[in-house]
Amino acid sequence: MSNLKKLRTILMSNDVVDALHSEEKKIFRIIPELEESKGFEQKNEWHCFDVWDHTIHATASCDRVFNDRLILLLHDIGKPFCYQDYGNVRRFKGHAKKSAEMSKIILQRLLIEQHIMERMLFLIRNHSTPIDDVEFENDELLYNELLKIQMCDASAYEPEHAKQTLIRLRAKKNYSIIQY
Repeated sequence: MSNLKKLRTILMSNDVVDALHSEEKKIFRIIPELEESKGFEQKNEWHCFDVWDHTIHATASCDRVFNDRLILLLHDIGKPFCYQDYGNVRRFKGHAKKSAEMSKIILQRLLIEQHIMERMLFLIRNHSTPIDDVEFENDELLYNELLKIQMCDASAYEPEHAKQTLIRLRAKKNYSIIQY
């Protein structure tokens, strides 16, 4: 069975949290870059999980769409390679760009089609950018997709920050980017 098929089986599980925990070794063999996130503390007010558990919970909050779950599995992969410590607080400036760079190599290795990969990389690169600051070129579908990815990511934040962020993002849900 190909690595992509193995990954699809895990990510499409009804209980993806349990699947990601129980198949952790298999996931890390398929995407060894993810292993750095396990136990990597985020040390800031926005997060209550390490990077790996945040990734698992963000992925689990997504409906059963393989590409979306794969995006969420990869969205913070760059954090352990892109952080700054300020005393007891850790920041991740540039992590989305680093995550997209790493994801490109991984998606190529998984043989994801180029046009699909480009869309996925756009979503990973912009998952933490305020949605009003992202250029969509009148692509309402891409806007809605990024909004969904950002909501899944936010759902795995520290509970109070998750609540505030989700309220803000839900208010964007009916916004149209199409210029008439």
